[in-house]
Amino acid sequence: MIQTGLIPNAHNDLVTDASYNFYGDRLATCSLDQRVKIWHLDETSGSWSLEHEWKAHDAAISKLSWAHPEFGTILATASFDRTVKIWEQVPAALDGDGAGAGVQLSGASGASRWVERAMLDGGPGGGQDGEAGRWSASVVGDFDDHKSAVGRVEWNITGTILSSAGNDGRVRLWKMTAGNVWRPAGHISVEQAEEQQADVDMGDMGVED
Repeated sequence: MIQTGLIPNAHNDLVTDASYNFYGDRLATCSLDQRVKIWHLDETSGSWSLEHEWKAHDAAISKLSWAHPEFGTILATASFDRTVKIWEQVPAALDGDGAGAGVQLSGASGASRWVERAMLDGGPGGGQDGEAGRWSASVVGDFDDHKSAVGRVEWNITGTILSSAGNDGRVRLWKMTAGNVWRPAGHISVEQAEEQQADVDMGDMGVED
């Protein structure tokens, strides 16, 4: 029997995306209200309770995605502020004085917090570091950013490459180096996709140059 649940008033504005973790017992939601919320499933009652929430971006959040648990409890978010951010849940004991973007809610265990691991915007301030909890949030260096809102973000199956898609007609690929620095790994543009499709179509028709 399929059971359904309802989370009333989950956000203060339109909910733009929701994503289950690998095990299906946690749900991440994001909204036009610029906030990310993490919900936990009580398997006994089938009800969802709010576990964490924080203001993640300076504009509406369009998409979020969990990494494979092999790499930790990691979440990527994409926003209309033209940035992609990577967040990791860490034990509260490792979070120093509690500074950082993560917000621990009353009623939760208090055993952990969400902190910003990196911000991928590729703007002119590349290489500058900003402290977020116990982690350093770094810009990806001198790499052209999406020129408009970022509408989607997704991990590959192994959790080693992150892709982001923007209204600028490009899909960008990001990869972490051995030094735990995120670098651009390539991009796909609408023009490239159209050219490749045209080559395939011409080949199907037996047309040669």
